[in-house]
Amino acid sequence: MSATLGALLAFLAARFVIGSWVQERYAARLVKFNAEMRRSGQRYLLTVRLVPVFPFFLINLLAGLTKIDTWTFVWTTFVGIIPGSAVLAFAGRELGSIERAADLFSPGVMLAFGLLIALSLLPLVREWWVRSTAPTRKRR
Repeated sequence: MSATLGALLAFLAARFVIGSWVQERYAARLVKFNAEMRRSGQRYLLTVRLVPVFPFFLINLLAGLTKIDTWTFVWTTFVGIIPGSAVLAFAGRELGSIERAADLFSPGVMLAFGLLIALSLLPLVREWWVRSTAPTRKRR
């Protein structure tokens, strides 16, 4: 909950301090981008939240510069942080139990690494699943 609140504060700071300037300055260039963020912003935010490579502070600030709805930002942040936090907490616990090099290959540590990899691949799997289950369009 506190991570979501902190993210929201950064988002709002970016939006109200510099967001309108960015939107005005680059209005013509951002038309398509803003439309896409309004239509599919939740998908993009969930994806970047689930991939543990993107720094959250950067996501918060950049999202504040877009036209994405504040509520969408809040719920995707809350939901998107949960899996990564759980996996990282588990990985930290397992890595804390390493006493010698051989412990790197213990079942718990290997599971932690596997979960981190799976979490990173989740957006790709979701995208593949959506495309493969979408109805095919007939060509004329």
